[in-house]
Amino acid sequence: MAIHERLSTGIHYTKEELLEAIETATDSRPSEKTLYNDIRALKDEYGAPIPERDRSGKPYFYTEPFSLFGLLNPTDATLANEAVALVRQMNTLPQFAGLEEILLKFEQQPGVIGKARESVVQFEQNTGYTGLNWLRQLYDAILQDHPILLDYQDFNSSSSTRYEVSPYLLKEYNNRWFLLGYAEGWYEGRPFPLDRIQRIVLLTNKRRRSGKTDWRTEFADIVGVTRIVEHPVEPLLLRVWLPRAKYVATKPFHTSQNLVNKTDTYLDFQYNLRWNPELIAKLLELGPDAELLKPAHRRAELAEKVKLMMHRYTAK
Repeated sequence: MAIHERLSTGIHYTKEELLEAIETATDSRPSEKTLYNDIRALKDEYGAPIPERDRSGKPYFYTEPFSLFGLLNPTDATLANEAVALVRQMNTLPQFAGLEEILLKFEQQPGVIGKARESVVQFEQNTGYTGLNWLRQLYDAILQDHPILLDYQDFNSSSSTRYEVSPYLLKEYNNRWFLLGYAEGWYEGRPFPLDRIQRIVLLTNKRRRSGKTDWRTEFADIVGVTRIVEHPVEPLLLRVWLPRAKYVATKPFHTSQNLVNKTDTYLDFQYNLRWNPELIAKLLELGPDAELLKPAHRRAELAEKVKLMMHRYTAK
């Protein structure tokens, strides 16, 4: 597993680097013979695309993307069960909180984790989403540190535009996937929805532009993926009437949500956010159960959208 994890990045690893990787992962250093045998097993038993090498010190690598997990069969269930046991153990530690969904997805795979079982959990997923076919290519490009040529067609355009993009992050929001990267003339972290991508070419002879964005904090002050830097972080005061307010209280749509007032008929929530299309959609989603009180200029902007909706519903 340690060998596969390294080689699947697309980077070339020497014998010594692989031995160090195994030692880091297992707290024990194998012999060179064990390393050679494991590489041979990966190649011969699992079909890993590793070129033939002698023991002269030439590096090891995968010649094409390869998934070890896609080859698991019932006889390999022990390996998968060990992985699940590790995730369960990690889930007890506070720094790994939130792995419950991964565990459930593992355990709902018939014939992979132990015996096939009746499905008792359903996950929300959009299997008809047209951008899913690009996920693997983009994932590999990020891991391999390569830029891409991307043919992208905006919904408002009749033809596609080609960009050279340095890809940094894949992010899912509201059952859609977005690539965040840098293209000449755009800000770093511009989102490219995968459903608008027409073609991808991996530029294997180049390295992507070094990114400066801290992706751990990039989305701290926005809803969704669109971070409009010209829009400052603003305090928003939202009133939501009961019983809908209880749903908002138990499922905040942003981590900055703070209950600031409570009555028998409504709850007032405060947020610190940048104004963007995803936030507008979230507010409109609440319909007549909510009212944006502050700031005044955002309230006015939202009111114009509500007036347009009313006109379309009442116009003959």
